[in-house]
Amino acid sequence: MMLEQINMAAFKSLEGELRKAAHALTVVWNDRQYDYFEQTYVGEAESFVRNKVDELDEVNDMLYVCQSELDDLV
Repeated sequence: MMLEQINMAAFKSLEGELRKAAHALTVVWNDRQYDYFEQTYVGEAESFVRNKVDELDEVNDMLYVCQSELDDLV
């Protein structure tokens, strides 16, 4: 009877340690997956948007120059 209680206590202790280790691995895995997602998808999207904003800034500057030239003609 005492042997069964010791084994159950050891089993419960081992189960707790395994749950902690599994949780730690899950946290690390999720962090790595998030980093990969952020670098692969979010980083590319930010770069694409930044490039488009730069292009729009150039077009806006050209339109401003054209407007100034038209104002000078009028």
